[in-house]
Amino acid sequence: MSEKAIEMEEEEIVEVETQPKKEKKPKKEKKPKKGKVSKIDAKGFFSAIWVGILFVLKIFWKILKFFLKYVLFPFWYTGVLFVKTYKFLRVRSKGPLTEDDKKYLSLIPTLFFMMAICIIIVYLVFYLDSIYNFWEATKEIIADYGFWASIGQGIADFFVGIYNGILLPIGIFIKYDVIFGFADFINSGQWVAAFVLLAILVVGTGLIILLVNLARKGKVFKVIKNFFVKIKNGIVKAHDAVRKFVLKYLIGEKYIETRSKNFFWVNVFLQVLVTLFFLIFSIYLVVKFYMIDGLWAQIDIMRFASFAAAMLFAGVGIFATWFFNIVHGVSTSPIKKEK
Repeated sequence: MSEKAIEMEEEEIVEVETQPKKEKKPKKEKKPKKGKVSKIDAKGFFSAIWVGILFVLKIFWKILKFFLKYVLFPFWYTGVLFVKTYKFLRVRSKGPLTEDDKKYLSLIPTLFFMMAICIIIVYLVFYLDSIYNFWEATKEIIADYGFWASIGQGIADFFVGIYNGILLPIGIFIKYDVIFGFADFINSGQWVAAFVLLAILVVGTGLIILLVNLARKGKVFKVIKNFFVKIKNGIVKAHDAVRKFVLKYLIGEKYIETRSKNFFWVNVFLQVLVTLFFLIFSIYLVVKFYMIDGLWAQIDIMRFASFAAAMLFAGVGIFATWFFNIVHGVSTSPIKKEK
């Protein structure tokens, strides 16, 4: 064999070795055949019941949340502000204030204002109950089985009245006048009946679209909507102006930009302590002079509650917010060296 032929064979061997080897495809594993599963098993049955229970609880929670959020708005919002206070005090930091921290500091007077309103509402209910005794009357009414039976009978009568007065006449009209009348019309003229049916569907659908759009664009709905939107925007603007005032004058712009969160953490913590001591002392006065000594009447408790709420808002919510920042800021400022 010539040298040239030997070289050509060696080149062919090298090319074969350098070619990538084809990867073998992994064999598909055969899935084991499942046996027949019964349509209703115990696990699926109980899971369906649990889903139903969760759905009912979710509905009850939405109703309760709506009641708490809108009917008992002062208590709900006060609770929200207490949660914000807890979140602010939970974390200490040597770094500057975050935007959330600044938002919370601007809400401190609002917190004490809402607390004052809640205190007045609680004592007002207590005072009115002492006069009209509506709480005992309410408990007696709730405990009476006849009350719940009358409610159930009233609900049943309401739905029966709707059925007899509205649904039943409509059903009779649809059955005898519309369906039977249209059936007679179809028997008398099939071609005309098809045309009339199509016309009714097209025109009826167009009228529904027209009524919906008119309702959306109606002046009455616009006026009502704009009225509530203006009220909401006015409240939001007023509250934003109050928050800016708090940050600028009560908290202090120079402290916000130069001091760490720990600086304000101490001030807020002291306000919380002062509030707790003040509330404990107020409760002690009520217990001593009303329940033990008998020197106060119901009206005295109402007056004292109003006074305590006003003092809490003005003394802690406003004055202490400004005073603690000033005292703390001056006492921790670096001393300027005289030249």
